[in-house]
Amino acid sequence: MNYDLIKEFEDLCCLIEECDVISFDIYDTALLRNVLFPTDIFDIVSLKSNIKDFKKIRTLAEEKARRLTEHEDITLDEIYQIISENLGADVSGNLKRIELEVEEEFTKANEFILSLFNFAKSRQKKIMFLSDMYLPDAFILRILAKNGYNDAFQVFISGQIKKTKCTSGMFKYVSDKMDIGCNGNWLHIGDNINSDYKNAKECGLKAYYYKSIRERSEIKEGKYSIEMSIMKALQINYCQTKNRLGYWQKFGVMFVSSIYFGFTTWLANNLEGEDNVFFLSRDGYLPYKLYKKIIKHKAGLPKPTYLFASRRAYQIPVLSSMNKQDLLDVLTTSNTSLGQQLTLEEIFRNLGLEQAKYFEVIKKNGFENYEEIINSEKKRKKVKRVLELVFNDIESTLGYERNMLKEYLNQQGVFDSHKINIVDVGWRGSTHKAIQEITGIPVEGYYFGTSYNVHDDIKDAVNGYAFNLSKPSTVSKKVMDNVMMFEFIFSASHGTLIGFIEEDQQIKPILKNENSNYSKYLKQIHSTSLDIADQYIEYFEYLQRIKVEDVLSDYFEFIEEKKYKDLIEFSQLSADVGIGDTMAHQDYVSIVSIEEYSKNKLEVLEKANRNLWKGALIVRGSSEEFKKGSFSFKGILFFINNLLPKEKIFKALRNPRKLFHYIIKRIT
Repeated sequence: MNYDLIKEFEDLCCLIEECDVISFDIYDTALLRNVLFPTDIFDIVSLKSNIKDFKKIRTLAEEKARRLTEHEDITLDEIYQIISENLGADVSGNLKRIELEVEEEFTKANEFILSLFNFAKSRQKKIMFLSDMYLPDAFILRILAKNGYNDAFQVFISGQIKKTKCTSGMFKYVSDKMDIGCNGNWLHIGDNINSDYKNAKECGLKAYYYKSIRERSEIKEGKYSIEMSIMKALQINYCQTKNRLGYWQKFGVMFVSSIYFGFTTWLANNLEGEDNVFFLSRDGYLPYKLYKKIIKHKAGLPKPTYLFASRRAYQIPVLSSMNKQDLLDVLTTSNTSLGQQLTLEEIFRNLGLEQAKYFEVIKKNGFENYEEIINSEKKRKKVKRVLELVFNDIESTLGYERNMLKEYLNQQGVFDSHKINIVDVGWRGSTHKAIQEITGIPVEGYYFGTSYNVHDDIKDAVNGYAFNLSKPSTVSKKVMDNVMMFEFIFSASHGTLIGFIEEDQQIKPILKNENSNYSKYLKQIHSTSLDIADQYIEYFEYLQRIKVEDVLSDYFEFIEEKKYKDLIEFSQLSADVGIGDTMAHQDYVSIVSIEEYSKNKLEVLEKANRNLWKGALIVRGSSEEFKKGSFSFKGILFFINNLLPKEKIFKALRNPRKLFHYIIKRIT
């Protein structure tokens, strides 16, 4: 469920205005832990103390302390008294110190509640904090102040006063202590539906149930690694407390920031002691930006260089060293699996050949114009015949481009080392091979993933993060089945490189103008991904060894689920499916009417499987649209007139509700 934080903030401000006394719950309301569940703190204490079963010891000690007490709540000292009976006073004291340090390290302000606190303060309200908690009140006071809750307020902690919100005893205790009365002039805000809301209302207070971040984010109970607990908590705490985040900004944080971070930290660990690293555009853009943040916190890493690169600008110039027939084969190959429709116009544009100059040549070889699609082997042979006739010009162009590329690489310092380290998204390593052929220097490649068909002469010099040479096959298959979804998240917002030009004695890149939505959304993804990376780096000690399966799990699930709201956003995207300055585009999502879907279902599904988000399809008039308030009455009429059996129509006259459910089921 999506919560409108701006409206919620405005509603709460109105409630605060109506009351003189405002109280806040503390943990999961005013303060947030950067772990998914409170007991994950014990896992971190276990790591720091090297006591493997600390979590079990700590949990059992708390349970025993609660059984033994005569009061409504217990203190941390009482818990550790139990632990000291088993482990001794020295060990127990050290563990308690570590737990408090970890609590402080992983506790941050809830920015949303802090804004409400400041609003209440600006209105001169009496402010209090009430918590059912075993931690010492002095400790909590310090943590509140450290996280921005400043100035005069009262704090009531159940472990100290021996009264809880759970029993309603705390509300009565505070009412008497502060002489404020349990009435509608006192507003309490908290995340526990019983203790903070129902009990407060039963005591006569106004109450607001602030759903916890976990509940808002629909976090499921389960087994999370400590690394994933930290990372996921950072993500949901970020997205659920900031008022003005759009879809793509949240997408960046929740689904792909972990992939960027996992890949780049793996990269940093592998580059220790090297003297150079070149991040290839466009797929190396975000890792380059993130790597620049990481090197400020990790010693022994090489200074990075962002190198403009593309298959068009690097691989085509290298073709000049191939024999003629191999070159013609490469120039006339297209990516039909993604819907690319290769034309003479695209081939000539990518080769930098002026089309008007060769018009008579193509006409004599059976082409009426440059826009004719090369969709058969017969036409491909005709194209090769045309290219053979202009082969001298092709060689001349490729030679010029090769020299320009060498000058650019020299200018960027690529020739300065005995070994070149490059970073790219990966797959077959064609640009890797091209750089090695042009420079004559060994190249070591670091990739998000590499396929089984990496060029033979560089197979020993490629390193894949998620998978290498298609191993493990389960991960490789999932990524390669959705390859354009991964190429999208690794793209830069600037255009693809199509060549170089010399200006002011500098070799400068020529970039293609990028699709406006594609560029705009990538900028939003990158902005929040880099922003939350600063928080990941705060916990670098814990996150630097996060597992590949952990960082990939959310995006794999996102791709698989194909939720309606996500399909709607991705339906605004398309991308190039050719090489270089191509005009070939493909959509990420298909949109069809329910009429078209019903009449041509197989054709529609076949087309959807060629989408850049494989199988992504929106059927206008479907039940998904109905659930979202977009269901068309026309779609229902079409279904009734064309697909509904007559016997169902007669039954519908007796039971319209059953008919409605039947329609919804059939058009899903």
